[in-house]
Amino acid sequence: MNIFENTGTDLLLTDQAFVSTQMGVLVTPLPAGPWEIIDEGNIIQIDMNDPNFQVLGDTEDNVRNGANAIAIRTDAGDWEVIKFVVSDLQSGRRYNLRRLFRGQLGTYPIMGNPVSAGAPVVFLDPLSLVPMAIPESRKFETIDWRYGPNVYPTGSPFYRNLSHTGKAVGQLPYPVADVQFFPISGGVTITWKRQTRFGGEGFDAPTVPLNEDSEAYDIVTGK
Repeated sequence: MNIFENTGTDLLLTDQAFVSTQMGVLVTPLPAGPWEIIDEGNIIQIDMNDPNFQVLGDTEDNVRNGANAIAIRTDAGDWEVIKFVVSDLQSGRRYNLRRLFRGQLGTYPIMGNPVSAGAPVVFLDPLSLVPMAIPESRKFETIDWRYGPNVYPTGSPFYRNLSHTGKAVGQLPYPVADVQFFPISGGVTITWKRQTRFGGEGFDAPTVPLNEDSEAYDIVTGK
């Protein structure tokens, strides 16, 4: 597939994708769920486009390390990244995906509630993913794209147009984890563990690296 930026006067070839990925459709609405822990309550029921593709579960350790990632388009047009541990074949090309890691890669703020049935589901196969070559200076711009199969000319009816405004979700800092409260005289001490997008593989360090320019937190309390 060829991906062009449509400048209004020219089509500039930006990227090419040579490996297709699996897709499906959400059968039943998907409510919001917890992103701090495994979502044991919700089930993603999907119909695969390819009836011959087998959706397999994996171990929890492998899923925590990146296996079984999918993206579901919310009603607002955003994409929540979810990982699943268990896959149950229902019939034909229909599967139930359970034990969900919700809001992965910082997509928890745009989680739909619910995501309507009929939403597209994309399997995030690392072999087929192509990062878009968008300069840092343009990450919040609205860019017009035209894309389609590279065996056809750009004027072919097989090509589609898409206008997209960047939100740089992939650069937002992760929330803190393991929040704990300890009563003290006259108040409460709150502790947490900071998460990081990059460079957090060293388990011997007392804390993970700070990827942002500064560190600040908003704490909202209620009775």
